[in-house]
Amino acid sequence: MKYFLPAIVLTLLIAYFSTRGGVSLPVDLMSIDKLEHFFAYFGLAVTFLWGFWKIARLTNRTAWIVFFCCSLYGFGLEIIQYAYFPDRFFELLDIVANICGAFAGLYLFRFFVNKTS
Repeated sequence: MKYFLPAIVLTLLIAYFSTRGGVSLPVDLMSIDKLEHFFAYFGLAVTFLWGFWKIARLTNRTAWIVFFCCSLYGFGLEIIQYAYFPDRFFELLDIVANICGAFAGLYLFRFFVNKTS
């Protein structure tokens, strides 16, 4: 369980920041928002993968399940924002950034683990 603590904390932080009051960004700063999404889900995937790796349970199947769950979590939070938070919006590009971040985390984690093994 201790190896999953960073992932659990990051999961809760993402939920907190995804559901707090909306922040209006100027149009030219919108890309910063997408980078935040990318790196949040990159970190989420990496921390979960690290947890499974530390307990020697990281298989190819597990890695893809982590990717799928991180992506689904991001999609679910976008739906929750739309349904329950009037000052938040559903954005397809946020979902794309979440999925790309989770995939990059999966790819880079596996790359470095294979390189050090």
